[in-house]
Amino acid sequence: MHKWLAAWGSYAHLESAMLDGGAGSTLRRHGGMDMNATSDLHDAAQREWLETNRHASFALGCVDRRLRRKYHALFTLREPGRGDPWNVIADVRETVKVEDQTFMLADPLGCTAQEAELVDFQHAPHATHRYSVNGLSIERRTRLASQHDQVELRYRFSGVTEPTKFLIEPLLRARPLHELTFENAVLNGALTRDDGGFVMEPYPGMPRICMTVLGADATLHVRGLWNRRVSYAWEQERGYDHLEDLFSPGTFEIELSRDAEVTFVVGKKRTYAPERDDHDTAPANFGAALGRATRQFVMKSSGGHSFVVAGYPWFGPWGRDTLIALPGLHLALADLELTRAMLVDMLNARVNGLIPNIPAISGFPANTASVDATLLFVRAVQWLAEYEGADCVASFMPEVCSLLDALAEARDPRMRLDDGVGVWTEPGPYAMTWMDAMVDGRPVTPRHGYAVDIDALAYNAARFAHEWAVAQGSSAARGLKIRLKDAEARFQHRYWDDRRGYLADTHNGHHADGSLRPNQLWAIGLPFSPLTDAQRASALEHVTRELLVPAGLRTLSPGHPDYRGRYAGSQAERDRAYHQGTVWPWLLGIYADAVVKTQGREALERALAPCLSFMAQHLSATGCIGQINELFDGDAPHGPAGAPAQAWSVTEVYRIWRLLHSAPKSS
Repeated sequence: MHKWLAAWGSYAHLESAMLDGGAGSTLRRHGGMDMNATSDLHDAAQREWLETNRHASFALGCVDRRLRRKYHALFTLREPGRGDPWNVIADVRETVKVEDQTFMLADPLGCTAQEAELVDFQHAPHATHRYSVNGLSIERRTRLASQHDQVELRYRFSGVTEPTKFLIEPLLRARPLHELTFENAVLNGALTRDDGGFVMEPYPGMPRICMTVLGADATLHVRGLWNRRVSYAWEQERGYDHLEDLFSPGTFEIELSRDAEVTFVVGKKRTYAPERDDHDTAPANFGAALGRATRQFVMKSSGGHSFVVAGYPWFGPWGRDTLIALPGLHLALADLELTRAMLVDMLNARVNGLIPNIPAISGFPANTASVDATLLFVRAVQWLAEYEGADCVASFMPEVCSLLDALAEARDPRMRLDDGVGVWTEPGPYAMTWMDAMVDGRPVTPRHGYAVDIDALAYNAARFAHEWAVAQGSSAARGLKIRLKDAEARFQHRYWDDRRGYLADTHNGHHADGSLRPNQLWAIGLPFSPLTDAQRASALEHVTRELLVPAGLRTLSPGHPDYRGRYAGSQAERDRAYHQGTVWPWLLGIYADAVVKTQGREALERALAPCLSFMAQHLSATGCIGQINELFDGDAPHGPAGAPAQAWSVTEVYRIWRLLHSAPKSS
């Protein structure tokens, strides 16, 4: 009891400090951080920041501005008219010349040039670096325009007492997100003056690049040089190609004689149009910071459809991730029409009557390797009914029954819903659940046959649909009643063993796999559970003891011979650890549901206080500042890994925060 109370005291103190902090999290070389910050600028090499806009175009970089990923970029355009986002510009090099002294603010390429002192960094409301050089103070704010695909670098100069030259040198990539570019003769490096700015059309068929300097006169010095063999240290560590050439078309020179504000704009538009951003304020507390992070994953396409980007920088819209993230997203945005529109778009994207894992988009076919997306859709509708009332989902209920029919009819021959609402998945060279890592064409965590989370979701979906069908007098009620006959007994026979005291993870039709994994939480925490009260309590106790850590839930018990406590090494090595002990924060959401279901809402604070304290610290001072990583190491100290910003990590932690800080909404 003592450690839980201590942890909760730490979290409560942290929350109180945030309420009084006012400003966004700030990394400072002296004096620590505002609000919840605990990390100094000596950690700037390991910390990242993220800016996004409504199209899910983004900027991503390290606090010290070194390029360590091939994804670190000042401007990545989400929809250039092809599948992958377009990585437009890596960064700019800024040079300050005062009399006979020359400084760079920061050199993204990591050269040995003399650099200004970075005195602090603030991630919200926008990534802001503050530098000091010979009594001169320079602030650089990076902001993606909310409505338009352009990035704005705003520089504020204070302390200018003598003539000063400021030079901005763009470092261009102009390539698809996942590729690398090298010196070539095809690139058109010419900059053409147009409407007060400059336009560059680097490759045929690719969007143009427009650059504009505002607030001061600028002279362009054409260079047309390649910076060769730029090395990305984190790509090398991950076993990927890590060398690239970056193109510099020229340098914009600005002369200053007094304090000034200068803005450099890069984007698709030829002119710059200032716009209002309703979220152009710093979050005031942990919940507000989570809400801000949640909004960064909402994408509106050029066709007017809204999607959830699963994670930055390398994920796109994923059905499974969207459906798990949807409750937290709805709580953060309070936009019922948007939530309903996303559900409608998913129904419209069905393949063989089922919800795909990744919808068809930008001319690419759908990825249908998901046995759970269809069932998670039903759960999302069910949650929305719980929160907003049954009337708001009435139009979805016939579709819910249709989805279950499509699964029962095995329209995708790899999976079928049988009597007793078990879902059988055929063995094959694919991974159909969220544990989907593949190495050499084979799943690392085979879960064919029956899987406990899938069967729990199917049971819950069938019970939910049956209740609706009975209330509506629908003809679907009889078929669902037959299908649900003896469902609880079949589920318990398949997964429960009194000697273990917890649920098996899978069953191949003959034998159960008794590995202790978090997937059984769905059978404990869903509104309709096929377990007895005693079974739920026992299973939750085992999960808590062996899988729960401050960063989330381990994917495998440390006592299992296949357990891997660190997520590192080559892609194959990482994939072998992906679901074999690695910790996933999003699982805290279904764990919270299981605690409430088993022990009551009042137990939630005590159970999750260390996790919320850990997440508040992580969001403010480790990994990608203001975001939550995709995953963490299974072994302490549970270092962050995977994608630096993941939608379901943020939204499920936010949902827990709302559970603790809001009264339940009445139907």
